[in-house]
Amino acid sequence: MIGLNEKIEELRVFESNLQAMMAQKQGIQMEISEIENALAELENYDDEAYKIISGAMIKVDAKKIVEELELKKRILDEKIDANEKQEAILEGKVKEIRDEINSIAKKTTK
Repeated sequence: MIGLNEKIEELRVFESNLQAMMAQKQGIQMEISEIENALAELENYDDEAYKIISGAMIKVDAKKIVEELELKKRILDEKIDANEKQEAILEGKVKEIRDEINSIAKKTTK
């Protein structure tokens, strides 16, 4: 049987992983927000817009930029979905370990 200290360490690892997952999700959400802002701005352009590629500003068809941004947003939305599923699994594991720690602690205090 695994001791209390080992379970506490296991809990710390899972909580750390969960925090990293949440930080990653927040970064993706910020990127999605930026894309949505860019898409809203591009609604004002009919023909051409500018895109920065490797430090150079290039005139590009606005519809092409919209298509690229929409594709990137769909990909990021899928990453968010996968992230949320993984987050739920980690949260379940954290709860399970906390319950085990509480059970071990109750046994040792009796």
